[in-house]
Amino acid sequence: MSHHTYLFVASPGAADAVMRVIESALGDSFTFERGSDPYLRQDPIAVYVGGHEFEDDDIEFPDGSLVPLESQYPTMIDIRDVNRDHHHQEEVAARVFDALKTENQWKVLYIDDMQKIVRSHDPAG
Repeated sequence: MSHHTYLFVASPGAADAVMRVIESALGDSFTFERGSDPYLRQDPIAVYVGGHEFEDDDIEFPDGSLVPLESQYPTMIDIRDVNRDHHHQEEVAARVFDALKTENQWKVLYIDDMQKIVRSHDPAG
């Protein structure tokens, strides 16, 4: 069974800017193919950026309030290690999260397997 590592970004209309930050952080470029979300491959890692179908009640913040994924976090970054090396997958997710946090333009959530929020960033403080 695969383990999913996601970053959600409050970036309406800014997916291209988010991808540029990821490209800079990982030193590679996204591939665009018809019928697929843009992806960046660095075997064994694949990073996909696109929308999502998660809802506002799919996960909670540690305080018990619902995370508004659908309404406030339209961009999802799906990080996968094809060898299912969860540790490596987490390392790449942390690098991408840190790069987005450094930009300080968007709220960002790092969510482990849709079970818990690992880290979050809000530029408003």
